[in-house]
Amino acid sequence: DKATLKKALWADMFTGRLRSEIPPAVEALCDGVIASGTQLDELDLSDNAFGPDGIMAVTRLLTSPACYKLHTLKLHNNGLGIGGGKILAKALGESIDIATKEGREFPIHTIILGRNRLESEGAMALAPVFARMVHLESITMFQNFVSGTGVEALANAFGNLNDMKVIDLNDNTFKEQGGIAMAKVLPLLPFLHTVNFDDCLLQSEGFHHLAAAFEQGCDSLERLSLAHNDAEAEAGLAVARALRNKKSLAYINLDGNLFGMAVIHQIQLLLAGVGGGKALKEFEDDELITDDDDGRSDQEEEDNQGGVTYVPALSSLTSASASELFSATDNEVLQLGHRPRLLQAALNDFDGEMDTLVDLFSKTCNIYKQHHDEEEEQSAASHIAESLIASVNDKAQFSLYQFWPELMIELGLLKAEDKKRKPCADLAGGLSILIRLAENKALTREQANFISAFIEKPHKELSASLSSLRTRLLALTYNYR
Repeated sequence: DKATLKKALWADMFTGRLRSEIPPAVEALCDGVIASGTQLDELDLSDNAFGPDGIMAVTRLLTSPACYKLHTLKLHNNGLGIGGGKILAKALGESIDIATKEGREFPIHTIILGRNRLESEGAMALAPVFARMVHLESITMFQNFVSGTGVEALANAFGNLNDMKVIDLNDNTFKEQGGIAMAKVLPLLPFLHTVNFDDCLLQSEGFHHLAAAFEQGCDSLERLSLAHNDAEAEAGLAVARALRNKKSLAYINLDGNLFGMAVIHQIQLLLAGVGGGKALKEFEDDELITDDDDGRSDQEEEDNQGGVTYVPALSSLTSASASELFSATDNEVLQLGHRPRLLQAALNDFDGEMDTLVDLFSKTCNIYKQHHDEEEEQSAASHIAESLIASVNDKAQFSLYQFWPELMIELGLLKAEDKKRKPCADLAGGLSILIRLAENKALTREQANFISAFIEKPHKELSASLSSLRTRLLALTYNYR
């Protein structure tokens, strides 16, 4: 019914399909909507790895009357790349031209383009189009490999958008150039209430520029996240001083920087009155907090260096390459579970064989089992697994029917025909990890169905001692259907 069809929620429909199969199917869906005469409010094609060809199939819909009232566009995790970003920019630009010619306002107010590898070139193609979207309120473009020039182009675009309320660019690479550009723009946005610049390599220089921006304005800010940016003590204090009188702030995250315990205490004092004393997130991952800060003596440190409780730092936890990650010990891998930015950088750097990723997942399962009574360490192991699965989903060369069967073999739930791979992962740890992934909605529907197909039937490895884990995982995977 064209009168009631307002949302085209087509997320996660094509996972596991050949890329050549997807564009004709997307085009057919879009043509059906156009032919129906409806006018959509929301279009969601997230988590379909269709790349530039897929977005090309959507362009006719975007420029048609079916999208004249579209206010929300979600294209998260579509593998658009630079080419797809340029195609999308052209289509949106044409839509704005049509609206202008017809005397209509362009209605889109929310755009989600996370995890698309747009890079700076793609961001620079989209930026001038964003600048023309007079009602744009929320932009999400995290994890797109956008560097300083691209961030600067986006900032210049945002400066034209008085209605902007939400900017989420986490896990891109600002450095000083991006920090300066954003700092100039943020005070100009009177309704801005949410900023997420986590993992953006702002460093101390970027923090100082943002602190100046917060001093000038940004009085509507409610949520600010600047975690894992390699900012040092004075920069952190500058930001804290600039925020201490912001009456609207309800959430501040400055964790994972280079402050040290003494400066963290100063920041906590400066921000103690913000948000009723509850705004500042706890510091758990500051990279300068040492064992001594936790009250351990030098003698304890020396004693533990010869024992099993000592955890060596992987590359001093300031960088991690793919080769380091996949050759690391269990304890070193676990440390990266507490360092999301370094973990993601190592996974992004990986261009090797699929077996290596399966081996890392196996190692994660074993880590989870080893720390069966330590919630913090289990959460870190789960984060590694979730990041790993996301990385597998991003890599076009690893399809559903390549990685997951190998993982089932690793868990002992599938017999290897060539007998090259033998089960090495702890099954209890593996089931527990999969439960965590399902609970966090980190699996696609096809992945959940694949898992349930292997565990819903009787299997000698799924003994009575694992029945509760099996039952829990089945229930969660069935919820995906």
